Amino acid sequence: MSISFFGLDTAITGLTANQRALEVTGHNVANLGTPGYSRQSTIFASAYPRTYGNWRVEMGCDIQQIRQIRHTFNDNIYRTQSNNLGYWEARNKAVYDVAQILGEPMMQGFQAALNNFWDSFQELSKAPESLTVRALVKQRSDSLVNYLNQVGSQLNKLQADLNEVIRIRINEVNDITEQIANLNVKIMSAEAAGNLPNDYYDLRNTLADRLSVLVNADFNFTPDGSMDVLVGGYYLVSKGEHNQLVAAPNDDMSNFFKPVLKTPTGNISLEIGSGTIKGLLEARGEVSGAKGSYSNGTPNITSDITIAVDISNTSADYLAKIKDRIETMVDDLKKRGLDYNLRLVTFGGSTPVSNINFKKDVEALKNAIPDTPDAGTTNNFEDVLNAVTSNEYGEVNKYLLVFTEESINGNEVVTDDSTLS
Repeated sequence: MSISFFGLDTAITGLTANQRALEVTGHNVANLGTPGYSRQSTIFASAYPRTYGNWRVEMGCDIQQIRQIRHTFNDNIYRTQSNNLGYWEARNKAVYDVAQILGEPMMQGFQAALNNFWDSFQELSKAPESLTVRALVKQRSDSLVNYLNQVGSQLNKLQADLNEVIRIRINEVNDITEQIANLNVKIMSAEAAGNLPNDYYDLRNTLADRLSVLVNADFNFTPDGSMDVLVGGYYLVSKGEHNQLVAAPNDDMSNFFKPVLKTPTGNISLEIGSGTIKGLLEARGEVSGAKGSYSNGTPNITSDITIAVDISNTSADYLAKIKDRIETMVDDLKKRGLDYNLRLVTFGGSTPVSNINFKKDVEALKNAIPDTPDAGTTNNFEDVLNAVTSNEYGEVNKYLLVFTEESINGNEVVTDDSTLS
């Protein structure tokens, strides 16, 4: 008689399994508008049968797993196109901003000012003796010069804004990779326990989609459930670990950022491929303050450089290295076609802080740096900042280079060549 009741067990398992399947369907409907959500489906399998003596009794059905309906092939295509979209959106936005500054393509702004300027000379050629026409030429010349100055300032501001956006996007990449690494840990733990954390999969895929817009990233899945992220051949995420990008100067004495990979042994230049950051880098340009680079630089072709040297608690060899570095720096400025102005501030000695403008006389500046250290410590770094801020600067690129064998708070000593550079 007991065997006859196994039919009821079969009905119960069938009802229970299909009830759970309906719950999954309801979950799909409820998340129809949830960003990044992947539809889930229920996979049924025959329940494990029971055996009694020579009898083998089937127990109905059970749910084998609840899996996501997601295709890696489609993900790769989507992320590739998103990467291209991010690049061209960044370029398009920059071009649009430049067009707004120039007042193009409408017949106003730069083109109108230039046409009015040439029209006034056309009128002057007809009546050169007319004081009225001469006044018109002067007025429109002044108008063109003022407009060009205004355009130049706005383009410089746009370039600086793009540079800041690059820094923000680099930080966003770091935030995304950190979250992916944390999700990897949770997913690996869940899969090791025999579970499928679909919600974690969705969140990780959403982050991967966003990352693919910013940089050209490769995503590799490992058998333990983690997602490795590579950019330019280097790992940004490996299981639960992540490496950070940093916004580093793209050249010596440059205010422009570029993304580099931060490692324990130093920063590594990174090829980020396409994407939003690449579009921003190209829209901003690579050069600031160099002659012949007005298309992506700045009209300020003079660099005003203040060199601050700590002459106490150091060595004669260190001071000699500083002089060599200064000479190398000036040679580089000349090669780049930059005009420059040199100032020297010495501090940390037994005498008050000195603040001298040597203009272009690099030899006089080097001679003003003592050959031997001074053991006195009558001033601190705050005195240096006060001396620097007291200088008057024009429309120039301003730099402050500090040479010291001590940290600013005096707790550590640094003497390696990379610090001197």
